[in-house]
Amino acid sequence: MALSLLQGYDTDSGSSSEDDLTVTVDKQALSNKSKRPVMKQNDYEQPPKRLKSNPSPSKSVVAKPGRPAPVDNAKEIPLPASINAMFIEREREIVHDDPALHDGRIRAFGHEKNNWASYVYIDLQDCELDEVKNFIVKELDLEPIDHHHLSVSRVVSVRHHWIDPFTKTLKENLEQGKAFPLSLDKLQVYANDDKTRTFVGLEATVGAKELQKLTASVDYCFSEYKLPPFYYPPSFHVSLGWCLGDMRPQIRAKLQKLELKLVDILEDDDDLGRVMVKNVHCKSGNKIFQFKLR
Repeated sequence: MALSLLQGYDTDSGSSSEDDLTVTVDKQALSNKSKRPVMKQNDYEQPPKRLKSNPSPSKSVVAKPGRPAPVDNAKEIPLPASINAMFIEREREIVHDDPALHDGRIRAFGHEKNNWASYVYIDLQDCELDEVKNFIVKELDLEPIDHHHLSVSRVVSVRHHWIDPFTKTLKENLEQGKAFPLSLDKLQVYANDDKTRTFVGLEATVGAKELQKLTASVDYCFSEYKLPPFYYPPSFHVSLGWCLGDMRPQIRAKLQKLELKLVDILEDDDDLGRVMVKNVHCKSGNKIFQFKLR
């Protein structure tokens, strides 16, 4: 290129001055200098790659053989219903208690789903009490009680999943006790905790100590589940009639006269109000469990 720029330089001119120097510029060579050679893309560099956007939700994505199908992020995969149910707080079942459907009686505590009303008692269906009951109901104008029993615990609310271990604990403790005679021969009047009902029945005289031992065993089992113990001081009795409201003052005024007549009724039948206690029962909801004494 230097040679082409110096074409026409004459060394025989005989002049050594710089002013006599003649420079001829090759315009074609100069124009070629400003242009750079173009390289082919295939030989040296690749064009920049563009990122592909996610496929449209409407287009289906086909997996290549041997590769897992790509996940379509635009679509939501629903969770199984069983997992969703784990995080849903179920609404409590609301039960409207209508006293008119139960002779005006009111629940001792509100109904809760999967909670069962439970209590421990001695079944007195084999004890002759009908004659005394008919006498009391007639004299005091009460509603008769058909199922005769003697409670050795409060009525409590037990969770459904507690029932099996709860009754197993009762069985282990109660079946260590011995059978004993029971005599019911003293008139008494009671009211429930809410003072919404009044009861009249016979209190136990013979067998009271054995009943206290049973109650102590039941209270011990109840304490493991943080349930309330039996009433103190305890009153072991069988209810024979009831009425609405707290009518204790009115009924107590009539009891002294009735007790004199009751003595005559009991003396006429030695088996009246007397029974041998061989079993203890627990009722939880609609289930009844029996524990045999030794």
